[in-house]
Amino acid sequence: MKKSLLLIPILFILFSACEQEKEQPNIVWMIAEDFSPDLACYGHPIVHSPNLDKLAAQGIRFNNAFASAPVCSSARSGFITGMYQTAIGADQHDTMEKNKLPLPQGVKTLPDYFHDAGYFVDFNGKTHFNFKYTGEGVKDRNITDREPGQPFFLVLQTHHTHRVFKRDTLRPIDPAIVEIPECYPDHEITRRDWANYLEDTQLLDRWVGQQMAWLEENQLLNNTIVVFFGDHGRPHVRGKQFLYDEGLRVPLIITRFGKNAKVQVVEELVSLIDLAPTMLQAAGLKVPDHMHGIDILKPVERDHVFASRSRNGDAIDKIRSLRTKDYLFIKNYMPHVPWMQLSSYKRTQYPVYTLLKVLDERNELTETAQYFMSPTKPVYELYYIPDDPHQVNNLAEKHPEKVQEFEAMLEKWRHNTHDYFEDPDLPDLVNMLASKRKAVDQWNQRAGLDINASDEEVLEAWRKILF
Repeated sequence: MKKSLLLIPILFILFSACEQEKEQPNIVWMIAEDFSPDLACYGHPIVHSPNLDKLAAQGIRFNNAFASAPVCSSARSGFITGMYQTAIGADQHDTMEKNKLPLPQGVKTLPDYFHDAGYFVDFNGKTHFNFKYTGEGVKDRNITDREPGQPFFLVLQTHHTHRVFKRDTLRPIDPAIVEIPECYPDHEITRRDWANYLEDTQLLDRWVGQQMAWLEENQLLNNTIVVFFGDHGRPHVRGKQFLYDEGLRVPLIITRFGKNAKVQVVEELVSLIDLAPTMLQAAGLKVPDHMHGIDILKPVERDHVFASRSRNGDAIDKIRSLRTKDYLFIKNYMPHVPWMQLSSYKRTQYPVYTLLKVLDERNELTETAQYFMSPTKPVYELYYIPDDPHQVNNLAEKHPEKVQEFEAMLEKWRHNTHDYFEDPDLPDLVNMLASKRKAVDQWNQRAGLDINASDEEVLEAWRKILF
């Protein structure tokens, strides 16, 4: 009898220790590239996305989530630190390794905070940070090496929806039924390119299903927070690299398995820079004062978010934006630079980039699409989202009071986040630009074209590739 009674406190201690181990949740991130909320659970009428729809139905779907930049390296530098990339000198896209700046004193990446707190951190796939990384958290490890009961932070990534698109042979999408935004030419090349993106979205969904099945089979979903999001918006001409919703609005789903599960749809504005403080708070870890984001697992009290775009490869520009629920305000600091300046990346990856130039030359664009071909940009852009979801009707001149209000807020944010870093690649800019131009010549040669091929000839090459 005494022996049995002695077992009770021992078992209680063991049970308490086991429960204590599970107090800190496991965290799994699944990151898609170049991806807007083009999913059935977000209302897309064509895309078949049962796995992400299921994940959203079990957790929290954020309907107004935005990246802090419309290109991968800048956006990733933001969400991995919980700080606007402008505040850490990481706003220029794809900074050369030798020119990258170290993170400011006291600033670390989210994986490093978890690594230092005793989590097992397994970071798989793309990093693409615009700063010099020297930590231990961002490493590709093997999840089977973690200690028994050790909480983990697992980052899983896929190349799906980043160009070049992969076709879905099991569930092809008819280009004829694709909805093309009014800012694009309704053309067979646009439709085929758009359909290819949506087909790759379905492959992305299957990849998510595979990851969820693997997590379940390996019993890694107990007390686990699964987060799915896109690093920035979709890879189309007016999306990636620009501060319209198409370049910044992303899917964000946070699902908690086990205790404290919650099913909810959040309409408030959130930013990907919120992910770092949210994850730290969920794990009971201290959120550093320098982080700009907020905990979005609590009620969100915010009426605007910011974003930035600076040099993207050889396309040099400086644009900043403020987004409220009803308005998008954009300030172009280089209005003399056209939207359709040469971008070697888009010239060799985006068929509609060349299509726009050819149709513009033929004078065959609609007035809405023609606007994007203008030789200059306005200093201010203001769009009323409820009436203008694709942001094509600039109201800046009609509402100077709104422009003044939003510009003051934007400039205050720039001041508070020290948005004054020079381009780290400035000393090497001439050589870097030359290498980008060389990439265009190499693409022409692979396509069987002369290096001085006309836009008409390039468009014909794209037609052969797509069809």
